[in-house]
Amino acid sequence: MRTRNLAVLIVLALAGCPDSGTPALGGLDLSPLPDSPGLDLPGQDEGTPRDISTDSPTPFELPPQDPGVTRDDGGIDVVFPEDLPQPLCQPCRSDLDCRTDEVDAPCLDDGPDGRFCGLPCGADTDCPEGFLCMRDDLHGRQCRPAGGAACPCLPRFRSAGFLTECYRESEAGRCTATRTCDQACPAPVPAPETCNGIDDDCNGQADEGLGSTTCGVGVCERTVQNCLAGVPQTCTPGTPGTETCNLLDDDCDGQTDNIPDIVCGVGACLRSVPACIDGRPQACYPLPPEPEVCNGIDDDCNGLVDDGFTLETCGVGACQRTVSQCQDGQPAHCVPGDPLPEVCNGIDDDCNGVTDDLPPVTCGVGECMVTVPACLDGMPQACVPKDPRPEVCNGKDDDCNGRTDEDFGVGSLCDGPDGDLCADGRIVCGSNGEAFCNEPGPGRTEACNGKDDNCDGQVDETGCPQGCTRKTWQGHVYLFCASKARWAVARDTCSGWNYHLVKIETEAENTFVTDTAYSISTEPWWIGLNDLQREGTWVWSDNTAATWFHWGPDQPNNGGIWPNNQDCVLVLEPAWGRDGRSYWNDADCGTDGNRGDMYRFICETP
Repeated sequence: MRTRNLAVLIVLALAGCPDSGTPALGGLDLSPLPDSPGLDLPGQDEGTPRDISTDSPTPFELPPQDPGVTRDDGGIDVVFPEDLPQPLCQPCRSDLDCRTDEVDAPCLDDGPDGRFCGLPCGADTDCPEGFLCMRDDLHGRQCRPAGGAACPCLPRFRSAGFLTECYRESEAGRCTATRTCDQACPAPVPAPETCNGIDDDCNGQADEGLGSTTCGVGVCERTVQNCLAGVPQTCTPGTPGTETCNLLDDDCDGQTDNIPDIVCGVGACLRSVPACIDGRPQACYPLPPEPEVCNGIDDDCNGLVDDGFTLETCGVGACQRTVSQCQDGQPAHCVPGDPLPEVCNGIDDDCNGVTDDLPPVTCGVGECMVTVPACLDGMPQACVPKDPRPEVCNGKDDDCNGRTDEDFGVGSLCDGPDGDLCADGRIVCGSNGEAFCNEPGPGRTEACNGKDDNCDGQVDETGCPQGCTRKTWQGHVYLFCASKARWAVARDTCSGWNYHLVKIETEAENTFVTDTAYSISTEPWWIGLNDLQREGTWVWSDNTAATWFHWGPDQPNNGGIWPNNQDCVLVLEPAWGRDGRSYWNDADCGTDGNRGDMYRFICETP
């Protein structure tokens, strides 16, 4: 049936008139089409139209140099016939390009790359190999490449030079061009308009919408277009001049007639008038003088304020003052000056009626200190300290250097004759003038608490339970406890020793922890990782977020096909991983002290 339908189409195509108005439709040789059942799609019956526009997972892509084959992204080859019935897949710009005497085919939109002729059909069997009869909302059912593939670029399309209109678009607009099916779309990508004499956004105008710029103020104001004949323009203000009284902003500072006021006269005769009013220059005339009074004003306009008043004297020593009876424009009385600190100069500086009444002078420090009179007959006296002596441990500054017992380290920490290496004592002076370490008590004993109690540089080297093996790595102390416990009990046990369940953060630390643990026992060991607070959010027992993991295959699985809230994590023996490596696995740690699995556990110092 398909062969017969295709043959009819080919005969109709060959019978077309050479002057039909569509290039090369009447003069092309068409090869007979093979009788092919087309593409078999699941759920389709023979003769039933198949629309795969929603079922096909990926559009087909057609190699530009092989018009007979196209592929989808799943690797399926779609083979087209070496020729197609006219005008199917012919590049077009309007429906007129697709009409022949036998077929009234439409020009179908195929997106940015252009438009291509369809072929009316009633079922898939009306279409050639590699095509399906699909519904088009505007033109009814048309033969279209299967799987959303592109139309093949046949040699006759290229040789005939069929054209289609393609476009490229962006937020700036859309640019169009014509192309043959074997070339890329030559349209540029639209861009925002710039001043270059080019229609960048393809709207038919060049350099539009770039506006104008105004600069300068007053008589200097200028306005220019931002772009002229494709060349950016610069706005340059005019040159300012000297401000004059003319209602214009001559100096271009934003103000009109901003000329300083005219001032004339002195004292109370002083007058100031505007230099310009409504564009007219003004004149200034001083006020008449008045008799002088005590008011802080030059009433008689002679250049002196409050002149001609009586003088008055008051105070003693350096505080004595003589002033006018008019001060700062107010009637005044004499006020003595402020006293100053007394100095040795034969003057009563502090105005107490006594000259050079200075306190004695002290010089030197420590045991060298000396005190002498500061002033004698207006002359300062020299103070000479005593000679220093060798320093002894006696609570005194014997060598007069400002420090007491500095050579003996008095007050500094020290380790006395007790049973530890801790500097809990203090250096003190003895009755014989020598220093010694005063540290009472027997000393501190090492305990299992994550601290170096006896100050010997080691943490918990003694005092921890016998069932816990102590190891150190990268400055941390680890306790590998062979006694079994539920996860919560193990966590609380570690916390009681000022430890936490081990936190593994690197591959190197994981190797150290697992190698050490399995040298003791190959059974599983509890570590601090858990998602008790929020399922799937893994944190350590000290509530810090986990950033590195070493899960075993298919882990964590929360119990697999029988979920049972496996919220805590174990490290497993190397044999469990089947590749000679140890891995992590989630396990049931329960929600209280009476539930959950029991395993050995590992503690670590913070």
